[in-house]
Amino acid sequence: MMKIKRIVAGVMLALPFAVVSVPTEVSASEIIARRRVYKSPAKTRVVVPARTRVVVPTRRRVWVPARRLNTRYGRRRVPGRYIYR
Repeated sequence: MMKIKRIVAGVMLALPFAVVSVPTEVSASEIIARRRVYKSPAKTRVVVPARTRVVVPTRRRVWVPARRLNTRYGRRRVPGRYIYR
């Protein structure tokens, strides 16, 4: 019995929206069509310079020892590792 009540309530809520969305006849005098003309500048091609390779000096590996890290869940151990500097 509850499902039928729920279905009837849903139909009663949806009925006004269904009535409003039904298309009505519109007279042609109400429609005003204007062409929109957009003047855009002439398209120019952008010259992009060729990329040159940049030689990055070599970096060396540096050992960072293990440490304790405070997180919001408690202390955590970060193992030692090599990083590039």
